[in-house]
Amino acid sequence: MKKEVTLEKYSLTMKDIKRHEIINSWLKREITGNQVSILLGISYRHALRLKRAFKEKGLEGIVSKKRGGRKGISNLLKERVSGLFKGKYDSRFNIAHFNEKLNNLENIHLSYSTVKNILIEKRLHKPKKRKGNSGYKRRKRMPREGMLIQMDSFLLINGWKIFRRIGIS
Repeated sequence: MKKEVTLEKYSLTMKDIKRHEIINSWLKREITGNQVSILLGISYRHALRLKRAFKEKGLEGIVSKKRGGRKGISNLLKERVSGLFKGKYDSRFNIAHFNEKLNNLENIHLSYSTVKNILIEKRLHKPKKRKGNSGYKRRKRMPREGMLIQMDSFLLINGWKIFRRIGIS
């Protein structure tokens, strides 16, 4: 169970609180750095980094930097992009050209894939269906190892003329 505690602008998990308590006890010299690294399940070097960050920044140094996640795109912006594609530009551009127009004329800066995903979501663009890999056929397996006949292009071009001259046919 993930329990969260909010202190002013930080949203702390139990893991962050545990880190805080352990590093505090390290600073009070109640435990050693090796014990900290074992308790937190991190390397000694990383424990030193956390200690330094805690001394410099306080609680902000311990809180995970990965927290926050993707912001996403607002529905209002999605509606505006799809509306421009249907209305002003009359669906006459491909995605790359439309994205260029959004950047230059409309001052909307989105990546190609984001614009493509918006148009697919609003059913204004149909992605091409991928064909199966029909050009490659697997060869039939030989019953025993080493039975595969090795040929080079010279034999294929000249046919079996060489074997006929030698007497093998």
